Amino acid sequence: MGQFFLKSIILIGLVLLCLNFLDPYFYQNHQYRNTIKGFEELEKNSLSLAFFGNSQTYSSFDPRIFELELDVNTFNFGGGAQKLTATKVIADMVLRNSHLDLAVINVFSANIFETVNEQYKSFYLKAVDPVPLSWEKTKSINSIFPLREQPEALSKLIRNHSKWDSLTPISNRFPYFRTQDTYKGFNTYTIHYDSKEYNKFKEKYNKRSDSVFDLSEKQKKYIDDLINLFQNHQVPLLFVNAPSKIYNESVRERTTSQAIAKYVRSKGKKMLDFNEVDAFYQMDSSYYRNPNHLNTKGSIMASQYLVRYIMDSLKIQLKKGNVNLQNNRYYILKHPKKGLFHKELDSSMQKKLFGIAGTILYHKTRDRYELIFPLTADTIGEQPFRLEHDVAPVEVKTYIKQKAFFNKDSTKVIFWGDFEKSDVLKYNDQYFVIYQFQTPLKVLRNLSFHGGDKRLAEAFRIDSLTLKP
Repeated sequence: MGQFFLKSIILIGLVLLCLNFLDPYFYQNHQYRNTIKGFEELEKNSLSLAFFGNSQTYSSFDPRIFELELDVNTFNFGGGAQKLTATKVIADMVLRNSHLDLAVINVFSANIFETVNEQYKSFYLKAVDPVPLSWEKTKSINSIFPLREQPEALSKLIRNHSKWDSLTPISNRFPYFRTQDTYKGFNTYTIHYDSKEYNKFKEKYNKRSDSVFDLSEKQKKYIDDLINLFQNHQVPLLFVNAPSKIYNESVRERTTSQAIAKYVRSKGKKMLDFNEVDAFYQMDSSYYRNPNHLNTKGSIMASQYLVRYIMDSLKIQLKKGNVNLQNNRYYILKHPKKGLFHKELDSSMQKKLFGIAGTILYHKTRDRYELIFPLTADTIGEQPFRLEHDVAPVEVKTYIKQKAFFNKDSTKVIFWGDFEKSDVLKYNDQYFVIYQFQTPLKVLRNLSFHGGDKRLAEAFRIDSLTLKP
């Protein structure tokens, strides 16, 4: 009997080891894997400020601005449809591996939602799948999933083995779109929504007309658990509610946010509801990519406001210094010489390029680069443009999606685009537009940018430019 018991324990242990070894090869494609991998690559002890919550979090608070203006290392752990149960698992991972000076948690009706159904479970697993197995993760899964579902919840191999041909290892990064504006967990777009999309959202949320006067006991416990977790690690905690146009349209959304703020403050914690601030309450669609999420323009405004709030209202000591700003757009905008290339344009060329005052090129991350175009005023003349460089025939194969153009003299890779007035961004007193592109090459030959009327104005040309790895 004793031998059978021992063999059973050994067999179970081998099965668990096998599952643990194979699980990393059965991840579904999801951009949150990039967030967790980004955290794993950080110098953890240097991390000072962290954001937690759902997609409103990662669309609203840009670490670049906090790094530059507070001089602190910052990371955004927001994830799509992340509920507070998943936030607790992620926060536990962060707290066990770093020494934060301040945590900011975005809380509103959607991520305090308490009905555990199949959609809830799916959202939960997408959030916590990239998080390494821990006691907190195991407890959380046990509280959400019935016993018969727990093996699948704990193991990606058991859950996803039938989809093996469409899965990729976690070591593979999720491919962002070219137009996505990303940095250390932050993720949004420069686009803004139109009246058709707003009316669609308005119709959906107008139906939620019931008032919420108090949180349920379960919802209160979600908040209590997070407060206790951060208190146990002696980390100050700030709750926020990010800007949303839905706040104005739905009685339930607005009264739920007010009930959350009331309860958080009753626990002795600070709560900043951006939607109660006139400047955000009155923001138009140009600050949003959809009515529930800020775009790049809106995130600049929200991030700078929160910087001032932290400096003026929170009496905490942040770890300053040792912040690497070489890939920080707003630092490069302020210090163009720190980029890979910069050029100021004369008045004649500024006129031909409809208000572009200069160009700055810098390395954003891995194979992504960004061109910043400071402007002479708060607008830009609408214009098509192209960015191009020479490639050898063997190099063409390294461009998976980008088209190449062949002629008798050279082979070129060409990126096409258009600048519109709605593309204009503002940081402090500087107006500018941006263009991101990807290249697997380390050296770009005959790199040039052409804009203005019919793309006839050449902003710059570089014979050979060595890019950073």
